[in-house]
Amino acid sequence: EKNNNKRRLAFSIATLAENYIAKGENDIALPFLKKAMEYSIKTNANDGMFAFLYNDYVQIYLAKKQYDSIFFYAQKSLTLSNKISYQQQKLRTYEYLYTAFDQIGKPDSALKYYKLATNIKENNYSVEKAKAIEATKFKQIVSQKELEEKQKQVTEERKQNIQYILIAV
Repeated sequence: EKNNNKRRLAFSIATLAENYIAKGENDIALPFLKKAMEYSIKTNANDGMFAFLYNDYVQIYLAKKQYDSIFFYAQKSLTLSNKISYQQQKLRTYEYLYTAFDQIGKPDSALKYYKLATNIKENNYSVEKAKAIEATKFKQIVSQKELEEKQKQVTEERKQNIQYILIAV
């Protein structure tokens, strides 16, 4: 239970750090991020949590234009993201890397990571599009079944009405 509480605390502190990052208050976010990392290490958090935290470091160091730190943490995040196929964090890392390489005037590297990010986005879009098509097909099948049931019910009612008329006559 103690580990579980520390794991929750790590998530909460990481969220707090991200709020400061979003506000552009990176110097305030950094100690919270370090504390979240400490708790994550103590509780043997999963690789996804570490990939996420490393990307938070990348985001901070990108804002501070500390490129050695960007590349150090980006590599750590990519290693873990690739290990567990964590596409969302890979995408995030690639976007940070193409931005960083663009800022330091390395267009070839920027283009490489831009293409990698775009590829993930396109794959995600393709999966979402396939799911949407399947959902539409399912809705059409359900609608067709409902229509068939309604027609069947109308036919039954008509038959019943004819029987009532014949009985009345």
